[in-house]
Amino acid sequence: MPLATNHFAIVGLAKAHAAAADVTVSGLQGYMLVGYVTSFGGLLVAVAIMFRKYYLLLLALAGFVCCYGTLEERNAILMPAWIAYVYLAHKFYFRDSATKYLLTVMAPFVCGVLLATFLGLEDRQSVLYSAFTLANYRLYSVPAIGFNVYYNFFATHPLTYWSHIGFISNFVTYPYAQPLALVMAEAYRLGNDNASFLETDGVAAAGTVMLPFISIIFGLVLVAINSCMRGLNLTLCAIVMAGSSVALIDTGLGPGLLTNGLALLTLVLVFAPRSASWNSRYLDRFRRRPASRDV
Repeated sequence: MPLATNHFAIVGLAKAHAAAADVTVSGLQGYMLVGYVTSFGGLLVAVAIMFRKYYLLLLALAGFVCCYGTLEERNAILMPAWIAYVYLAHKFYFRDSATKYLLTVMAPFVCGVLLATFLGLEDRQSVLYSAFTLANYRLYSVPAIGFNVYYNFFATHPLTYWSHIGFISNFVTYPYAQPLALVMAEAYRLGNDNASFLETDGVAAAGTVMLPFISIIFGLVLVAINSCMRGLNLTLCAIVMAGSSVALIDTGLGPGLLTNGLALLTLVLVFAPRSASWNSRYLDRFRRRPASRDV
């Protein structure tokens, strides 16, 4: 039995997708909840670790539970495990190595496949099945499938010319009655899923010819974010970017920066004091260790 009051309900992971159909969160409340899951929950975890105020971890965990009960999004309840995984992987494995970080991101997919192979996924109500479908299907498979879907659809349908972005729709007519995710769901019956910037801001906006340019823009955005975090220790960066790194895989640039709170998070980190003891302590500890080498 779910524990529910108004629009708040705690249900099992297997029932979260069905329960999400009853969610009516919108406006500022929606921005706050989604932003907490992908950006500011990680920031609170980072603050707890940087300042060694570990009791704040319980507050951060309670925040994720509240977001899960309100949004019924499975990533809200699994995000603490992902943040912990990235933190431990940074501490003991990838540190300053980009190659090892990519292997860290790929590892859940490989481990999930191995577990599914040896343990099986016959019980669709199990936590293992829910974790496998979220990590392997949603994080890795769905974005790849989504590219094929968008490519096929917009080969014969009108392009949006970025009118799917709210601000631009004031100047360019949006050719569809629903958001792109719902348009794809109605056309292909594959579920209501968001897509990455390659699909929404590239293929849907101006066709495949736009893919190199939108990729360059995405790279410039990452460079800007990296510049804003310069001088901060990598432990902090790894924690706060754990959620955003996942969100950017299956959202466009606009939602990734605004709805998911990455732009505001970056602005906050711009003004983080570089000379503070909590920052220098981790920087000094990192400098005493030999640097990692990409292979």
